[in-house]
Amino acid sequence: MNKIFGIGLPKTGTWSLCAAINSLGFKSLHYIDPGNFDFYISVIEKYEFINDCPINYIFEDLSLQYPNSKFICTTRNFESWIKSSKNFFKKTKSNNSIQHLNKLFKINLFNYEKFKETYENHSKKVFDFSKKNSVLYLPLEYDDKLKLICDFLKIKSQKTKYPWINKKKIKFI
Repeated sequence: MNKIFGIGLPKTGTWSLCAAINSLGFKSLHYIDPGNFDFYISVIEKYEFINDCPINYIFEDLSLQYPNSKFICTTRNFESWIKSSKNFFKKTKSNNSIQHLNKLFKINLFNYEKFKETYENHSKKVFDFSKKNSVLYLPLEYDDKLKLICDFLKIKSQKTKYPWINKKKIKFI
């Protein structure tokens, strides 16, 4: 079975993407607790769409495990993303979040330089990956996201409203 994977970094609208894909009728999961690759595959097998951690750092391996799958990379303006990430990761106490943070950013706490480096490396990795794989870039700031998704998946839907989960106003200083 072909899969759809969300490969955007945390704080790029991954919850909203999961809700949108679910509203289109796909069995969806937002996040998988930390584990090894075999554990991830056992969870992935039960869903049509999965995103966020660990998908955003194992997507290249998943493309080999699930050939012809589709990938959606949620993106966000760096300044907005770094502020949201700082707010979230400075207050998180979840052991699972800390384990994924360590895998993705190679740190246990928020660090501006490491987050910036990861943001840039992930962007390049996805860009290179998109040369040989089916990838939709879905900017958080874009208005008609549901249409982009439906066109990418080659499906029709009467739905027009894209969900926005965890929306917060960020003050720029």
